[in-house]
Amino acid sequence: MIKEGTTLAELMARDKWLDVKSACKIIKQVLEVLAYMHSRGVILQNLNPENIIVSGNGGIKIADLGSVYYFEAGAVSPACAPVAVEYMSPQKFYGDVSTESDVFSAGVLFYRMLTGHFPYAASEIISYPDDAAKPPPLSRYNKSIPPALENVIMKAVALKKKDRFPTAKSFISALFKTGAVKRGRRLWKGTGISPVPFLLFFLFFSATVSADDFMKASKEFVRGNFAEAEKNIGEYLGKKPEDKKAQNLYQEICIKLSKKSLDGGDEEAARSYAEKAYKVNPNNAKARDLYLATKKVEKVKVTTEKIESEKVKVRKQKLESPEFSETGERSQEVKTKIEYETRTEYITKEMIQQVAEIPDWIWVSIAFNAVLMVGVYLIYKYKKKGNKTIYEQYLRTKMRLTNYLKNDPAAVKKQLGDERAAEMFKLLSTQKVPDTVNIKFVDANRAFTDINPIPRLTADMVELSEYFLTDPKEIVNFLTPYLQHKNNRARANAAKAIYKYKPVLAMKTIKKMAESEDRWEKISAVWACSQVNDGEATAILERLVADNDMEVSLAATQARNDKKVANVFKKKNDGKRTA
Repeated sequence: MIKEGTTLAELMARDKWLDVKSACKIIKQVLEVLAYMHSRGVILQNLNPENIIVSGNGGIKIADLGSVYYFEAGAVSPACAPVAVEYMSPQKFYGDVSTESDVFSAGVLFYRMLTGHFPYAASEIISYPDDAAKPPPLSRYNKSIPPALENVIMKAVALKKKDRFPTAKSFISALFKTGAVKRGRRLWKGTGISPVPFLLFFLFFSATVSADDFMKASKEFVRGNFAEAEKNIGEYLGKKPEDKKAQNLYQEICIKLSKKSLDGGDEEAARSYAEKAYKVNPNNAKARDLYLATKKVEKVKVTTEKIESEKVKVRKQKLESPEFSETGERSQEVKTKIEYETRTEYITKEMIQQVAEIPDWIWVSIAFNAVLMVGVYLIYKYKKKGNKTIYEQYLRTKMRLTNYLKNDPAAVKKQLGDERAAEMFKLLSTQKVPDTVNIKFVDANRAFTDINPIPRLTADMVELSEYFLTDPKEIVNFLTPYLQHKNNRARANAAKAIYKYKPVLAMKTIKKMAESEDRWEKISAVWACSQVNDGEATAILERLVADNDMEVSLAATQARNDKKVANVFKKKNDGKRTA
């Protein structure tokens, strides 16, 4: 008896593998859901037993649609990266995500349900096409599997994309032909799809939460229909307000709508959407800045309206008061006007007279000082340009020296000796070079954008320190100041290099970078964690995977996967050496 709400992973852990009838019943429902999603332009791309919930009567629900892909006319728009390497098609590592990717994941899932084993190890998937491995036949583990069914599954888990079924619909059609999977009641002629999975598709998470609204909102957001996306995600949050992914999507939609309203001149709508985005997460810098900007627009508008109101009031008073009167008030007004003009003319003439009485030597002095100031400015500009040219050549030379040292540090030390190599390494220092000098690279007659090479030189110098400085104490003394450097790359390189000698100090720096609000500082911390074999670094990496910033989360996920693959290769190589 299956307990309600049991995941397929828990079921497989309990029974090791499933009988052919139960496995076929589950995979049929999974493929029907995938076929429906593919017909709507959606790729699930994160299919694994953890996301499949099995009910007591054998029905299934698929949870976690946070990593779906949307495609139209051959173009793919990613939402998030998958995490289960064994269920990933090898083409995903090259950015090729298609319906065949879901077919591969479903085939691996079916293979594992029937045998309790994966068809490929993670290292075999990563190494494709250099190492085109073939999976063991299912009959090696389970003799009860019919040969026709085994052939269909082996085709679904083929490493080459062209050897697989193109869609989930063709996969399930092949299963029907084997007789192991029975056809359900058809919803319409020629589809071969049962209506039951459609109901399950709209009720993934629970009976009260509709994931369809979340999917619709995500799809409309990718297409740029922000108003429709805001409506759908609002309905979804009304049923499940604690969903963090939905909250983040809602905030991004409100930010887009606010900016669009500002461009259209609708300040009130822009302020309303900005306030909604700010309330979702006040710590989001983008939402906070937009909210404050719209509040400022409101204040300026109120002030402008007040000024215009005062102007209208003054004009109204002037209209109510006659400009000309037949009484003596007109004479007084004219008299006052004449007195004003006379007084102004007098002051103007007096000023002209005073200017005319300035001695000639003062004019000469003014002219001389003006010429002197222009001369000083031109000399300063010429010297500044000359210094800039000198610094540019100086930095280019240092960059050539850096590339030479990085190319083969061992050969440099062997040719020059440790002492002379260390002296050459110290020439890379940029301490006395102003950090405002930019240089332009030219390659194959193409000029690239100006760059400031000092951050790159500093980071390379930190990286090379462990090769050219031999005394551990000297290395620590050299690297310690760079742990507080303003450049993220230099700080991460310093933490990675000093970890060998001062692991506590290195991890303290990496942890501080990971807790920063700056996106690029967090990404540098991700790189440092991937280079350090430490339990605390792994924990920091896991925390950054769940970061609200999508760029940081993607970088941390990729680093974690690379680290897992590296550990697999390391264990494999250690086993070879032991043998």
